[in-house]
Amino acid sequence: MVKRLIKWLWKPRFWLPLLLTIALVGAANHLEARAARNYSNGLDLQYAAFAMLNQGDPAAAYALFIESSVYSTDPEIRAISLYNAANVAWGAELADYETLVELYKESLRNLPGFYNASWNLEMLYFLKSQAPDMLPDPGNGPGPGEEQYVPTGDI
Repeated sequence: MVKRLIKWLWKPRFWLPLLLTIALVGAANHLEARAARNYSNGLDLQYAAFAMLNQGDPAAAYALFIESSVYSTDPEIRAISLYNAANVAWGAELADYETLVELYKESLRNLPGFYNASWNLEMLYFLKSQAPDMLPDPGNGPGPGEEQYVPTGDI
């Protein structure tokens, strides 16, 4: 019985799929580790986001700042990425009030003493209570499937 098992194990039809599987898993792990090294600090994505801002594309910069906060392992860089994303979204009206508040809060969770993020968060709270018409309104017109209401005076 043992001889039969050893004879079966030495056949190529057993080893070939096993070796191919090991090679594919190893290659995938290597590629994933290399990608993680490239994005480990998130600074390259921040640089790309600032380049998009210089080109006049705030939506792409916002997406890159968010991506930088996801890929970064350093909490300080995550906090700065989230802060920059919120600033870009606020200035270009890409996000609503709740999203901006959450971005600033998450920035403060990553870097508790981040004065600029706390100042902007307090400014949002102040605007919400004192001047709600100054809050960002990302909805430029009706959404899909909605129709715009135009008052006609008819009841």
